[in-house]
Amino acid sequence: MYCAIIGDIVDSKKIVNREETQQKLHSLLRKLSEQYSKHVASNFTITLGDEFQGLLLDTIYLIEIIDEIKMQMYPIEFRFGIGIGDIHTEVNKEIAIGADGPAYHIARACIDEIKEKDNKYEQVKQDIVINSDEESQGLTFKMINAAFAQCFFYEKNWSDKQREVVIRLMKEDVSQRAIAEDLGLTQSSVNRRISQSGFLVYQHLKLSAKNLINELWEALIHE
Repeated sequence: MYCAIIGDIVDSKKIVNREETQQKLHSLLRKLSEQYSKHVASNFTITLGDEFQGLLLDTIYLIEIIDEIKMQMYPIEFRFGIGIGDIHTEVNKEIAIGADGPAYHIARACIDEIKEKDNKYEQVKQDIVINSDEESQGLTFKMINAAFAQCFFYEKNWSDKQREVVIRLMKEDVSQRAIAEDLGLTQSSVNRRISQSGFLVYQHLKLSAKNLINELWEALIHE
C-alpha cells in the first residue's frame, strides 16, 4: 500500500518566470524528499514542466508536505491529487518515474476531478482531492474532501494581512504576542486578523482531515 501524490501547477502558462518557478519547485521538492526521507518511497520528481509526483510509504506527514509546498510556492497555485493503493511495478527511491499501479491511477483521477470542477459553474471548488479504490470507505473520503474544500474557501478569502499572520501560526509555534512584536502590531490587531480569517476553524478542519486520513490508512493496511 502506497500514497501517491500528483501536484499540478494551476495556469502554469500564465506564469511570467516559468523557469525560475520550476527551479524553486525543484529545490523545494528535493528538500522535502530529504526531510521526510523515512516516509518517502519515491522522491518527489518533476515529471512535466507544470507537474510533479511522489510516492509515500504512509500518510503521517501528507498534510504537512502539501502545506509546505503551498506556503513556499505562494502565490503559485497547485492542484493535488492523492491516491491510496497498490503499486504493481518496481519502485525507485531516487525518482518517482516508471512506477505504475492503482495508487497513481487514483491520484490522476483526483487531479482530473479538480480540473473538471474548475471548468464548471455551481461546483464546489477545491485544490486537494484524496481517494482510494476501497468502496467501503467512500463516505469517509467524501467527508475528508469536504473539509479540504472548506479549507480552500478560507485560503482563497484570506487578505494579505491575514495570510501574513496565519502563515506565521502554521509555520512556527509562537504566541500572538510574539507575532505582534515581530510585525510591529498590537496583540489585539493580530487577534482580529486571526478571527476574521477563520483560522481556528480552518486549523480544526485540517487536523480532522489529517486524523481521518491516518485512521483510514491504518484500516486499509490491516484489511
